[in-house]
Amino acid sequence: MRSWRKCTKSSLYRQGEGNHHGYMAGLKGTEIISWARVVVDLPELNIAILAFLLSFPWEMLQGPFFQGMTEARHGDAVRICMLATLGDVSIMLVNFWIVAWVGGRRCWLLEPTRAQVAGFTGLGLAATILFEILATQVWHRWHYSALMPNGPCPGG
Repeated sequence: MRSWRKCTKSSLYRQGEGNHHGYMAGLKGTEIISWARVVVDLPELNIAILAFLLSFPWEMLQGPFFQGMTEARHGDAVRICMLATLGDVSIMLVNFWIVAWVGGRRCWLLEPTRAQVAGFTGLGLAATILFEILATQVWHRWHYSALMPNGPCPGG
């Protein structure tokens, strides 16, 4: 049976308990603290934050490798990089959900297997390559500048 319970370290060991509040049943304090704790424990939120913090600087740093980015106004460049970052975050979330669905549990990040890590990484690489090919060769959404290294990668 697939488990879509809260993903905390303690939830891995409290699966059999009938208390629908889980680890929060004994929590003292306001409802806001309880609500905040539930939100912070969402694996999707943690993935989205990590993906954003990794992707946005990466998108900004690679700007010179794309046509028009060095000449673009700062605000336009930030907007373009923000949109690209949101795409990266979306890819990571979809990959997480696929691995969670196949493995039957959203808590897989707490104790990942090699297969789950390989699946998550492989899905990410495949999605990135596919979107890069579509964006550069089919949809013509962006073009590389002369600074982009040539290689066996799509568009390179």
